[in-house]
Amino acid sequence: MASHRIQATLLVDRPLDEVFAFFSRPENLGRITPRSMGFEFRSTDTDMRDGLEIEYRVRLLLGIPTGWRSLITEYDPPH
Repeated sequence: MASHRIQATLLVDRPLDEVFAFFSRPENLGRITPRSMGFEFRSTDTDMRDGLEIEYRVRLLLGIPTGWRSLITEYDPPH
């Protein structure tokens, strides 16, 4: 299985604790994913921590559903 690391930096004009709280809830991935991608949250474990695997399904090319898994490798509240 291929493994890829995606990293980005974005300035959000809100207090750090508020932004951190939002992104610490895996179910919020659906709120920041375009509706056209048909985000479907599949994980039952949402306790954010190092080693957590978040599973979801999205529609990518031509609307074909694709399973996706994200592994949390660095969880450092509140950063």
